[in-house]
Amino acid sequence: MADDGVRKELPPAESSTGLPKDDNNRIRHPAPAWNSLATAAFALGVCSLINLYICAAGFFGNAKARDVIPFLLLEMGLGPATLVVGILGLRYARRRSGGAGRGYAIFAVVVGGLACLFFLGLLLLWIWLILNPQHW
Repeated sequence: MADDGVRKELPPAESSTGLPKDDNNRIRHPAPAWNSLATAAFALGVCSLINLYICAAGFFGNAKARDVIPFLLLEMGLGPATLVVGILGLRYARRRSGGAGRGYAIFAVVVGGLACLFFLGLLLLWIWLILNPQHW
């Protein structure tokens, strides 16, 4: 083929995710790329759910209450951290990022609140088991 010196116009670029660019020439993202707090809160929420499952399985399964203490201590930090970072992510989504990551942050607030309540319940159960050693 002969090169006639005319440059051909290429179609609009797409991102590596296959999503086209929007009207402002920004690439649309499926995840809240502009709200790191919401993404971190979501990750903390998932870790908190996994840890809550381990705590509950330890209490209501074959494990002794003292075997669950490290997971309870971890949950003591994970639940409130998830709640706080989720609230910060919600505030950031409302004020700066135009709503990006709002769903992740709401998930984190709900899971963080439930984790705090569940942790308090497990802590009360653990104290009861210590005061009543015949149930060990």
